[in-house]
Amino acid sequence: MGTVLGKPKFDLTGRRFSRLVALRCIEVRYEIGAIWECACDCGGKAEVRSAALRSQHTRSCGCLQREAAAVLACNALTVHGEAQSNQQTVEYKTWSGIKRRCFNKNDKTYQYYGARGITMCDEWVDNFEAFVAHVGRRPSPGHSIDRIDNYKGYEPGNVRWATREVQVKNKRATLVTVTAHNKTQSIAEWAKETGLKGETIRARLNSGWSDHDAVSVVLGAKRQTHDV
Repeated sequence: MGTVLGKPKFDLTGRRFSRLVALRCIEVRYEIGAIWECACDCGGKAEVRSAALRSQHTRSCGCLQREAAAVLACNALTVHGEAQSNQQTVEYKTWSGIKRRCFNKNDKTYQYYGARGITMCDEWVDNFEAFVAHVGRRPSPGHSIDRIDNYKGYEPGNVRWATREVQVKNKRATLVTVTAHNKTQSIAEWAKETGLKGETIRARLNSGWSDHDAVSVVLGAKRQTHDV
């Protein structure tokens, strides 16, 4: 259990975040911030971190993932124009693969995607045509699907076809670790925990900020000069 600090930094009472509406703050922990009790449009409830709500990492009580999984199962039985077993296109296989790693808990790569909050936007989950209309056809066999910002999911503006060289360069930025509050995590993990953008943390480090300040100072607040 974390330390109860009192009032939350952001009052989210009554605010809507996709399918969730924040009802009340039930506690504030030093390690992860405020925890909010939320009502979901489906009738369920969930306890969600303030940072997860504001960043849209959590958008429902879990019903979105359940629905997506059901759609995935349904699509597996549907003879789509590009999904017939003897003529599946690269684009269709890519789209299906993304959904598996984001929503299928039995997929071996789910732990690196869906379990970490990486999802596919609602617009694409059950609409292959919308997905391929946005990303286009694969330019060459040397290209594969890539998320531009590794802290975000598969959504418009964040997905492209990229070469291996470009992807390695893009991924390298997420391997930088930051040590603060007696633990070491990647920038991506700190971003998820604090609600700060990964690019904000990275820019702070590049500007000479200490690890502690880079992940602790809220936007607009005065920077501290100490480190831990």
